[in-house]
Amino acid sequence: QVLRVESGALLTQNESGERVIAAFAPVPGTGWAVVTQENWDQIIAPIQRYNFQRLGVWTLTGLFSIGLVSVLIARLLGPVQQLTTGSRRIAAGDFDYAIHAPTGDEIETLAGQFNRMASALKGSFGELEQRLIERMQAEEALRQS
Repeated sequence: QVLRVESGALLTQNESGERVIAAFAPVPGTGWAVVTQENWDQIIAPIQRYNFQRLGVWTLTGLFSIGLVSVLIARLLGPVQQLTTGSRRIAAGDFDYAIHAPTGDEIETLAGQFNRMASALKGSFGELEQRLIERMQAEEALRQS
């Protein structure tokens, strides 16, 4: 290729068996050519270091992203889980349970509604219980008279 006045490069081996890249180009108007060679490992080493650094940056970025997503999911789902737990406890009759979800949005409003509902149910059950006691006392008084 050098004799045909072409430029180029080849990946080959030198006399010692080391991989080298040989580059060549003609010197215009002289009939001469410049041929140079460089050890392939010396050329590729900085690129490989860069690849390892890039892999490290990608790994750290991925871990940071996973951590950030986990924190955001916990922050978003935590109040919803509190609402779920609170609604189950209220449904089971634990009217003293208060839901705390200080989010500053609709979830906090909903938590407040659940708490007011629990308080109203507690009052209603208390009134029903008191009426039942009064009725039973009235029936007992009728039986005794």
